[in-house]
Amino acid sequence: MKRIITLILFVIASNTFSQSGWELMYGGTGDTYSPYYSGIYFANDLTGYVLGNNFYKKTTDGGTSWIRTDSIGSSNHFFLNSQTGWVFGSNRLNFTSNGGTSWSIVTSPVIGSSLFFLNENTGYSCGLGGFISKTINGGINWIQLTSGVNEKLNSIHFINSNFGVCAGDWGTILTTTNSGNNWIKFTDVNLGFFTKISFIDQQTGYVCGTGNNIFRTTNAGLNWMPIYAGFNDIVVSFFFTSQSTGYMFGSFGSNFRTTNGGLSWNPHTNSSNLGKIYAVSPASANTFWCAADTGTIHKSLDEGQNWDLVLKQFITYNNLTCVHFANSQTGYIGSNSGRILRTTNSGINWQSENLNTTFNIKSILFRNSSTGYICAGDGYTHGAIFRTTNSGLNWNTVYQDTSSLNSIFFINDNTGWAVGRLAAILKTTNSGLNWNTYKHQIYNSILQDVWFTDENTGYIAGLSTLYKSTNGGINWFSLPGSVGSYRVQFTNSGTGYFSSSTSNGMVFKTMNSGTNWIGYFAGTGSGGDMCFVNEQTGWVGGTGIRGTTNGGLNWQLQISLSYPASINSIHFLNNSEGWAVGNTGTIIRTISGGIGITTISSLVPKSFNLHQNYPNPFNPVTKIRFSIPASGEISSRVISLRIYDILGKEITVLVNEELKPGIYETDWDASNFSSGIYFYSLITDNFTQTRKMVLIK
Repeated sequence: MKRIITLILFVIASNTFSQSGWELMYGGTGDTYSPYYSGIYFANDLTGYVLGNNFYKKTTDGGTSWIRTDSIGSSNHFFLNSQTGWVFGSNRLNFTSNGGTSWSIVTSPVIGSSLFFLNENTGYSCGLGGFISKTINGGINWIQLTSGVNEKLNSIHFINSNFGVCAGDWGTILTTTNSGNNWIKFTDVNLGFFTKISFIDQQTGYVCGTGNNIFRTTNAGLNWMPIYAGFNDIVVSFFFTSQSTGYMFGSFGSNFRTTNGGLSWNPHTNSSNLGKIYAVSPASANTFWCAADTGTIHKSLDEGQNWDLVLKQFITYNNLTCVHFANSQTGYIGSNSGRILRTTNSGINWQSENLNTTFNIKSILFRNSSTGYICAGDGYTHGAIFRTTNSGLNWNTVYQDTSSLNSIFFINDNTGWAVGRLAAILKTTNSGLNWNTYKHQIYNSILQDVWFTDENTGYIAGLSTLYKSTNGGINWFSLPGSVGSYRVQFTNSGTGYFSSSTSNGMVFKTMNSGTNWIGYFAGTGSGGDMCFVNEQTGWVGGTGIRGTTNGGLNWQLQISLSYPASINSIHFLNNSEGWAVGNTGTIIRTISGGIGITTISSLVPKSFNLHQNYPNPFNPVTKIRFSIPASGEISSRVISLRIYDILGKEITVLVNEELKPGIYETDWDASNFSSGIYFYSLITDNFTQTRKMVLIK
């Protein structure tokens, strides 16, 4: 029986994490939390792909740098070369012909365990229930073939346009000599579950799987003989780099090699130091790449005998609690295990520094590139302050307390404060060498954060209320009308903010030094850490990150995270360059203030165009697409996309950056706005277009 399976074809651009405005440096969020890569392919020594759960990473420089793309990723993939490939994922088949710049999506019932393509047009897929299908137009249409079996088929391979083989559960091996129109089942091999099958020519092939089952044929599959290679492992990768030389890699580090076309196999090396191996791919006869445990990628230049670590998806599985950058290059991260991470290249690489403590590191602050402070604690009755004067290479304990400490702040090089549990309030006037205590001022309260606008005026965020001092922290009083607070920050002597610890998603603002406070709803799940770089621009963390550019009046969702990931700390150097850290080792970075757009197509439009938003009407999120043409020698231009209410008042800025010609798309989340008519405008130096949209709640 042949059945035509038609797809719906459309093009999506690479949907990277960074196109949300934030780049995932390490760790994982939601579907990407899994620390495992499931597949790997290298076309040559420079260009390769590693695939995970609903994402992949690509390198074009031999692993020096990687670009991550979400929503595409699976162990079931096939690449013809560096540009052309197919990937199964989310019950669909994705196809690229330009190295992943864009993907075509097959939304059809073609769900396979294995893919194989002879060329850009002809390919095969196999899967559950003896399913085998064929395409002759690159995956646009699929024809279901009759396999004659019901067992799950796990691997398919073709030597040429006529001869192909397929292997699956319960010792199933199928061969075809007429392009898959008919399949012959061989039943002399009936042990185990076969996961890989491959032929080096039309006569010689291998099949392997679970239970130490490895078999070889030299007569096109008519007979199969077991290979007793001592391979006590589960084969995850099997390939030949020449007619005579082949390799088998096992899940737990076994590596066997043949140099006589498979007549004999001998242990080549043991790669158990890599942890569990998921896939190995040859880039050339000598250069191999390996996707291994905990999201690591390794490279070998000697056929897998020695491996160098190239990439780690996770630096740590610990929860990261605080982040601070002294400048654009040098930054520090604290964890709940007492470890400090340090970078000198903007967060690309991190080195772990030992603080000689198991305390939870709660706050990091650097006064300059050399001098920095850390406060930490066990969460109850033990805390400490650490100081470095050599950029974090060494840390000295300068204070130990009977209260766990949560926050530290310096107004200048000499004067600073620290606060914590049991109403702990500490002050130094000699750069942290000595500390005075003021615990008697606020009885038995949990103090979360401290901020001073000058040497006399300061604020403390407490779980029950907000406190203020006007004499350098000697005395404190509760501010009327304030509620429990988690973070507090002032951008000048009068304007300040605090995130609430008792009202979910609320951020409060004062413009008169704390006398009065106005509450703004930043969004459900907000109310964690907070960072403002000026009176208008700030961010709050939690189950995601939201930003404001109008002093807290409106908040735009920039990125949403899924359990177990969440944001514990945010730090910005200016209104564009920032970092955030959180649970499960999550480290993310932005160089655009978190404002992101999606590149829909790199095709150059002939003219500017602001498309109608969709859906419209909408509730509460809508998409806005716009086109930017080329213009003479101008390779890019500053583009602004702004939202206005019915009265013409600007309420938010979605895009305000330099963009190259192309087609772009961005979201507007109107969760914090009421139903009504709104306008959005695309503005450049010589073009403006405005459209109307309707929000209905």
